[in-house]
Amino acid sequence: MMLNMTAMIDVVFMLLIFFILTVDFRPREDALSLDAQKRIESATPGSGGSGDPFSLPERPVVVFVRSTGDGPGEYLIQTDEPILGSPASSAELRSRAAAARGTTLPASQPFSIRPSTDARWEHTLAAFSALQKAGFREIILANPGGGT
Repeated sequence: MMLNMTAMIDVVFMLLIFFILTVDFRPREDALSLDAQKRIESATPGSGGSGDPFSLPERPVVVFVRSTGDGPGEYLIQTDEPILGSPASSAELRSRAAAARGTTLPASQPFSIRPSTDARWEHTLAAFSALQKAGFREIILANPGGGT
């Protein structure tokens, strides 16, 4: 007894044609949208904008905090910003950030504080407070260990 394969081959070809016609191989255009109108409005004179409607958003300065002991001053602070470097204490971080605010770093500069997994809360909070006292307001705390 032989099986009639014609019907099965027809079904396979119909499924193949269906999947070829329904798959979209290019990205949707709205995935690449640009908020040019908002950027142009913010770049107009007198609006406090940057002047360039196509400027990139500011990259946050990452501040790494690592505890070296249980005492209030036993921690290390490092930044990925060469101007701030690796201050020895939160007071030095505050003075360096305050000196750079408005000149090298814009007043709206975002910061991301990333404590290590073993960092004590008081050490992380010292870095946060130092940046606030320096006049920066866009400060976020990232997950310990480097995630956001």
